[in-house]
Amino acid sequence: MGREPKNKERYHLKFIEQIVQEIENGASQNSVIREYSLNKSTLNRWVKKYASPEYHATRKNKVYSESLKRQVVHSITEHHMTAQEACIMYG
Repeated sequence: MGREPKNKERYHLKFIEQIVQEIENGASQNSVIREYSLNKSTLNRWVKKYASPEYHATRKNKVYSESLKRQVVHSITEHHMTAQEACIMYG
């Protein structure tokens, strides 16, 4: 499936792109690591190098102010909003 012998740990670009595509499509890192017997740092390096800019943009950690957090909690508890609705409303 695109893998070369394990002794050198070199992979074909098509194989790497396939793996990264699986991650972008929602596969968990742990499941991909298990399925393809990959090292976690190798997978992280591939994702960092080959994943689309759109994927990277969605993975950035966001910092939210205390007041925004309180607004979200208030909306969920007082207005019976679901967490998903709050995410859509507040970003």
